[in-house]
Amino acid sequence: MAFDGEMRGVNPYAQYGVSNAGSLLDLLVYPFVVEPLLDNTIQASVWSSRYIVYGVIVLFSLVRFMQSNGSLETPPVNGTIFKSIWFLQALIPSALLLVITHYLTLDVVNLPSLWIAPLAIYLITFVICFLFPLVSKPSQLRSGIAVLSLLMLMLTSRPELGFGLEWRVLAALVCLFCVCMVFHGDLERGKPPKQSLAAFYLVIASGGAVGSVLVGLLAPLVFKSTFEFSIVVLAALYYLICACLDLS
Repeated sequence: MAFDGEMRGVNPYAQYGVSNAGSLLDLLVYPFVVEPLLDNTIQASVWSSRYIVYGVIVLFSLVRFMQSNGSLETPPVNGTIFKSIWFLQALIPSALLLVITHYLTLDVVNLPSLWIAPLAIYLITFVICFLFPLVSKPSQLRSGIAVLSLLMLMLTSRPELGFGLEWRVLAALVCLFCVCMVFHGDLERGKPPKQSLAAFYLVIASGGAVGSVLVGLLAPLVFKSTFEFSIVVLAALYYLICACLDLS
């Protein structure tokens, strides 16, 4: 099977999809299994033990790497333009995740556990795009659906239009899924040769972190309203419209 070949190292990027699947499993197991069954003391002990085990594994991997006479030198990525594209392709969906989470949990319904749904969708799109990349193949239809989902989000977010709770939640979650499928699918197709894997992961991790900081920390200090919601939506729309024009 092609998937087996990918997991053996032909396509190491498939492992990124697997790692996100693990994150998704943890996300779903914790609030419904771990938290109800274990008190805080036991949870703290378990998490501390896991971090120790992780540290041992990292050290063991480093020793094995040094023993194999490996080199940390990797061929440079072809120009900064690719890094900039990866950065933006990671930043925008990360920012969209936060603005939609804030919108749902603060403006739509006071249900704290609702934050699980947007984050789960965000992780699911990573899993799909990196394990089954053909699902998010570039096309005008794919970009058009994402644009329509953003327009529906903007429409249902207007309280004066009187959309019900279920429609506002559904529109937000569908929009997040459609937009993330485009951005994460493009990230998967824009990945460099495996020799530059570390640089790729560093850039997209930085983009995701910056997107979170801009929306979660900086925006509340700069804006008195949720103006960041409109900025992120317009940024996503601009990217998607440019994608449609490139495919025409």
